Amino acid sequence: MPERAKVQAEAGERHLDDERARNINGLGKVLAGWTAEEVADFAVYLRRFNTDVERLAGHP
Repeated sequence: MPERAKVQAEAGERHLDDERARNINGLGKVLAGWTAEEVADFAVYLRRFNTDVERLAGHP
């Protein structure tokens, strides 16, 4: 891989890592007052929602 492409790929990975950390932090703040059961239920529904969105978009 050419050096420029490698640098761009690494910068992209850092950006995705930063974005993921912000999302997780924000989600943690929202769920802080939820019970473990509520969080578990949410995870089930979120997984189903994401699976259906991907299916409708033509992704397995």
